[in-house]
Amino acid sequence: MATRSEIIRGIARIGTVINGINPAAVFGPGTSEPDVNGVKGLPDDLSPHIRSGPAFVVLDGSTKVIPGYWERETMELEGSVWSGVTPRAERHAALVDLADEVLAGFRAHDKGFLVDGVVQAAVVTGFEPIELRRWQFGDDPSIPVYLVLPFSIQVTVNRSVTYTPA
Repeated sequence: MATRSEIIRGIARIGTVINGINPAAVFGPGTSEPDVNGVKGLPDDLSPHIRSGPAFVVLDGSTKVIPGYWERETMELEGSVWSGVTPRAERHAALVDLADEVLAGFRAHDKGFLVDGVVQAAVVTGFEPIELRRWQFGDDPSIPVYLVLPFSIQVTVNRSVTYTPA
């Protein structure tokens, strides 16, 4: 059975097939070495990764569990597309247009590439306004600022659970 981080990386893999996303800049939980599907762990510095196009990032969020012999989990993940800031008008417009590409990618691969039979569905449930963010924390003015298109991903997971008496 897949671990939580494996499921998130499977969902992040959708970013490798989205038009307009740099397939070499798809990130989820894990190590700095890309896995067999091209998903890398979160880098310390995002700058070198977005030179060839926007980066795609999937992070953990909240989980709701409906207990039973078939346990159903609903995972809310945070997805985001990161781009450089300049030229600002063009980069902003490109992120606005990428929202449609993100939706299309998730519609085409709504099972998260079947990372495990437990993933029932992976759908984008909404976009937030494009905003400025720093990849690293701190007040140092040399830390780069990026344009970011954040969105929510809902992943439904079913697991067979065997209960044993305590």
